[in-house]
Amino acid sequence: MPRIADNGHGAPEHPRASQDRPPFGRIGIRERARMLDGPATIDNRPGARFTFTVALPLHAIQQGDVLS
Repeated sequence: MPRIADNGHGAPEHPRASQDRPPFGRIGIRERARMLDGPATIDNRPGARFTFTVALPLHAIQQGDVLS
C-alpha cells in the first residue's frame, strides 16, 4: 500500500491567505483512487507529520486498470 509521509512538520492547520487555494493535488489523488475502488486517506498533525495513504484493490492492478 503506497504511503507518503513528510519529514515531520505536517501541513499548516490554517493556510496563509496567499496559499488559500483548493488542494487540487490531494483531490486528484482521491478521485483516481476512488475510480479504482480504493480509499485515499490523509492524516495531518500540524507540527508533527502529514501522511497520505492510498489502498488499491488487487483486482484493479491485476486487470491493468491502474491509471497512468
